[in-house]
Amino acid sequence: MVVDYNLHLETMLGSQRERLIGFSMFEQVRDERVLEALRLALTQGFGTMEGHYTSVTGTQTPYISALFVGIRNDSGVIEGGIGIVQDLSREHAAALALERSEKLLKESQRIARIGSWELQFATGALVWTDEVYVLLGLDPDQFEPSYALFLECVAPDDRLAVQRAFERAVEEHIAYDVVHRIVKEAQTRYLYERGCIEYADDGTPVRAVGTVHDITDEYDLARKVERFTLYDTLTGLPNRHHFEQKLEECLRELKHEEASFMAICFVDLDNFKYINDAYGHRVGDEILQETACRLTQQVEGHGWVARFGGDEFVVVLETFESPSEVASFCTSMAQSMTAALGIGNEVYQISVSMGIALYPEDSYEVSELMKFADAAMHRAKASGKTDTLFIPTT
Repeated sequence: MVVDYNLHLETMLGSQRERLIGFSMFEQVRDERVLEALRLALTQGFGTMEGHYTSVTGTQTPYISALFVGIRNDSGVIEGGIGIVQDLSREHAAALALERSEKLLKESQRIARIGSWELQFATGALVWTDEVYVLLGLDPDQFEPSYALFLECVAPDDRLAVQRAFERAVEEHIAYDVVHRIVKEAQTRYLYERGCIEYADDGTPVRAVGTVHDITDEYDLARKVERFTLYDTLTGLPNRHHFEQKLEECLRELKHEEASFMAICFVDLDNFKYINDAYGHRVGDEILQETACRLTQQVEGHGWVARFGGDEFVVVLETFESPSEVASFCTSMAQSMTAALGIGNEVYQISVSMGIALYPEDSYEVSELMKFADAAMHRAKASGKTDTLFIPTT
């Protein structure tokens, strides 16, 4: 029977003193887990229990930890016992909250494809979350986090850039910020890493923390948007906007070279409006695609091609050294465009008119070069809509 207990136990168990003192615990305690711990203590000398306690009224009260120890007489026979019951409700609630928080963080990182890491500079110890293992394609049961292991996962062509980005962040006290590739399951993935460095008062780096974000989907979308913005959807060639950007870059480079020469050639399909009206836009689109293909093949190794709009293309020639070489090449290119073109069961004959402007003879500026080439093309077209070239003099 119960000999004595304190008020804290009475509060925790929800029992009144007159219901316990002088009575057997086995009669007054309803919770089977507590009773089993008591039986073990009285038979084997030791018994424990942890969990929500069920009171005599059938309601769950505190989350408790109970320890019961049997008391033996001089003969070694257990004739009584002593128990300690501790209210762990706050600790248990805090543990549950931490568990929920960690679960939420883990699920959030999985959904967002973001992992996090921490590096201790003094020891070199690196820890990272489960999602980092997933992003790097590693089995957490087989690999321990390390900077060397991380670098092995980075695409070889990107490793030096990643190392330099981290070293620069440490040396210059700036954010660690880098995009790199990994090859995972035969697929290239793009990861964005960002982190910050903590320093001691003397400037020594102490700790670095950061995140790893799989941005492959965003990167692919950005490339699609870029392609839609910069390239013609019908022919796949650079569009007018991209052409002007590329030409500006080319001219900036040429201005730093002592001996430099470039030709800009506007190419216009003759009688294309008639083809569209007579045979339909499907035929017209296929002719434009074939024209783009032929021009690209002709120019390969000498420059590049863009679609300026409608039935106009632009060819930039970078490997020739004189107007006569350009004229000869463009004459040959125009003649190649007249080869019969088969679409379906029909054969079509096309021709082009070309106009050329030269850098630096005609101008140093993009806008003027384009204006001269366009004017030359229209003069060539006005002369009879043939492959005749006209190079303006300035």
